[in-house]
Amino acid sequence: MIVAALHLGLPLAAAAAVFSAFLIIERRGRGELSVLMVLAVVVLDVSLYGDTLATGTHSIFHLAFFGQNFRLSQVAIVTALMARIVTRGFSGPRIPTGLLWLAFFAWVAVCAAAGISAGHPTNYVLRQAMIIVQVGGGLALAATSDTAQLLLAPELRRFIQACGVLAALLFAIDLTGRRVNSSAIPLLPFVHFGVLGADAATVFGAIGTLGVALLVVQPAGVPGRFSLLLPSLALLLSHLGSPQRAARLGLYVGLAVLAAFLVTRRGRSRTHYRPTEAGLVILSVGSLLMFVALASSIFSLTHPSTHPLLHSVDNKSGLGFNTRSGSIQSRFNQWEVARQQILSHPIAGVGLGGLLVHFDEGTQSNVVSDISHNIALDLLRRTGVVGLCLGAAALMAALSAGLAVWRRHPSDTVAVWSLACLAVIVGIVTKGMVESVFEKYRLATVLGLMLGMMLSAAARLPAPVHADDGVTAGAGV
Repeated sequence: MIVAALHLGLPLAAAAAVFSAFLIIERRGRGELSVLMVLAVVVLDVSLYGDTLATGTHSIFHLAFFGQNFRLSQVAIVTALMARIVTRGFSGPRIPTGLLWLAFFAWVAVCAAAGISAGHPTNYVLRQAMIIVQVGGGLALAATSDTAQLLLAPELRRFIQACGVLAALLFAIDLTGRRVNSSAIPLLPFVHFGVLGADAATVFGAIGTLGVALLVVQPAGVPGRFSLLLPSLALLLSHLGSPQRAARLGLYVGLAVLAAFLVTRRGRSRTHYRPTEAGLVILSVGSLLMFVALASSIFSLTHPSTHPLLHSVDNKSGLGFNTRSGSIQSRFNQWEVARQQILSHPIAGVGLGGLLVHFDEGTQSNVVSDISHNIALDLLRRTGVVGLCLGAAALMAALSAGLAVWRRHPSDTVAVWSLACLAVIVGIVTKGMVESVFEKYRLATVLGLMLGMMLSAAARLPAPVHADDGVTAGAGV
């Protein structure tokens, strides 16, 4: 009876507490901090539970209600939106591409109903439908916040600095190979704590990319200009402790996109970095890499039973050159099975919750899964050509709005921040070509928040004025 009461009361108590916190923030006119709070929940989640198997553990971050699992980040998004509606109502700026995103998520809901009707497992249908809350809700929350106000908030820089310290600490623990398993703290069990997982690498990399954007846009002579340098480097380099190649691919693509824009003439006019400062960053990166290599060598001598970073024999290494046996061929097997399902229901898909059975080369066995490790194939299989076209159109329109902010926004800080959000989005989507990121609730939440912050800036763009007749065009992108 007591256990049942706890399982019922914990989610309700958590939701009530989170709602109260967001309500206080909204009533104080600090709604932009709601975005930081949701992002902070995600950061704590990936830090405490780096091992994806640990997400099945009941804790304050992984709630169970009527037999269904919920995540604290999902609860935070929903309660933050509720607090905003209670405080402000439904008024706000017109969000660019809003109708496209609304149509996409409405179609996902239709496909969820189709999955239930087709007899697909309800838990898988609900898991896949959570994209509406994680991406859609995160987008709505951030888009109805003022990105410019967020960038002025001192809490933002403190948050990035704290994340940098956390990433460095977790990386150091992961380097030792030590893991913590404990239930000493009520509602906060530790399950393989000390693992720097793939989700953490992507989330930390995204925040590090945003930190770099704030760093390069600060004018010379501003006090504390380089206070974000070490935290941002720690966040970016922490991915070296992750075993997942897709996490590294997404980060590198995102950083390449950011760098490609910053070195253009417009980029140089919007930012304030000098060759000496770039050299300092390169020197810092090199020094940190040398420290990692030295620390790894020391641990390999003093702790031979562990698997050090540079010489891992079980492919736990972020720098190792070994690959999991047959992992690439297993992907091809998954994609072939997904393609066959797509061809059977090409227009509307099979609905959410459908399962795949493919042969895994590593374990030499058939594996049942609801994902195909490719977001385009996942959308095609579940929602058909209709869903894929709606999602692709909404994403491309959002990226176009982000580019408009980069080109036209009068604030260099807002423009570069929006560009960094765009780079993170491109990186996550790139990772999604080999990983099903929609089911990774923490990554889906980050994707939604990045889209929302970019669209918030686009919604507040000043209307362009035509030189020929002085007519002011609409602000929508």
